[in-house]
Amino acid sequence: PVMMQEMYGLGQEIVSLTFAVAMGISVFLYAQAGHLAHRFGPMRILQSFLGVRLVAFISFFFLKMFHSDGQVQLVLLSFCAIVLCWPFLIVSGTALTALLSPFGEGEAMGIFCDVLAAACVTGSTIGGWLAAQWGYNAVSGMAVITDALGLMLMQKNQTCNIDVPKVHVK
Repeated sequence: PVMMQEMYGLGQEIVSLTFAVAMGISVFLYAQAGHLAHRFGPMRILQSFLGVRLVAFISFFFLKMFHSDGQVQLVLLSFCAIVLCWPFLIVSGTALTALLSPFGEGEAMGIFCDVLAAACVTGSTIGGWLAAQWGYNAVSGMAVITDALGLMLMQKNQTCNIDVPKVHVK
């Protein structure tokens, strides 16, 4: 939200309202995320929604560079897409961790939570530093790079024949 205020001059009220609405809707998406992960496999869902989020971050990056009519609506739509992807990313990431764990699921979940927390801390720290050094558009660029790297790493694992089974629910 601070980035959107600084980059696009959006008021705190519209950003906060948009965030609240998107978060409210996202609460109802967790069950759907689980159903999709069961149906299509968590790797496919993780890749799909990471791709959607990547497109949203790319739009943030380019909307700052090229001003256009309707820019505010596109910025808010991109912001909503990023928020609405989260249930699918966290549910499929958790399921994938459990499926690929070479040891107990409990230990894998502990490591997953540790890595997630470390990613949040380092991402926030690096993002804040980038914003201070080169502005908020650099933060959008970092988001594009990290999401793209994540997708590339997942693709590389698929080409190395790492079989990710689907979870079957009766």
